Amino acid sequence: MKSLKTNIYLLATFFAALVFSKCQSNHQGVSDIPYNPDSAKVHYISVDSAAKFEAAFKSGKAALKRQLKDTDYMDKNFSLPISEKFNRDIFALLLNQTGAKGIRISLGKDKNGKVRLVMFPVDSAGKDIQAAGGGEVGQTCPPLCN
Repeated sequence: MKSLKTNIYLLATFFAALVFSKCQSNHQGVSDIPYNPDSAKVHYISVDSAAKFEAAFKSGKAALKRQLKDTDYMDKNFSLPISEKFNRDIFALLLNQTGAKGIRISLGKDKNGKVRLVMFPVDSAGKDIQAAGGGEVGQTCPPLCN
C-alpha cells in the first residue's frame, strides 16, 4: 500500500512539474528568432520614444484636419488607421525569400480608401524583391484594437 501511495505521489509530482514548466515559458512554445544585436541596436527605439512618435502623429493628423475646409476630407479620402498588427510568421515568410536582407514598409491605399502599411522583402541594396509573390497588409486598428 505504501508503494502505491509513493508511486501516486511521484506521478502527481511529475505531472505538476510538467505543467509548471510549460507555464514558465514566455513564448508559449514558440522559439526565439535569431538576430544580430549589433545590427538591431541601430534601429531600435525605446517604448517611450515609440509612444512619442505615435502621439506626434495623432496630434499632426488632428491639426491637419482642423486646417481643411472640408473636415471630412481626410476620413473620406485617406482613412488613416491608428495602427496595424502583423503576425510573426509573415516576417519569416518575407525574410525567407531568396536574397532578402530586410523588409520595406510603405504606405498604400486600398480600394476602400483606407491607408494601409504594405510590406515587401528587400535585398542588400534595398531594392524590392519582386519574385516574392506579393507583400503583406496587416490587421488595422480600428477595428482590431486592444
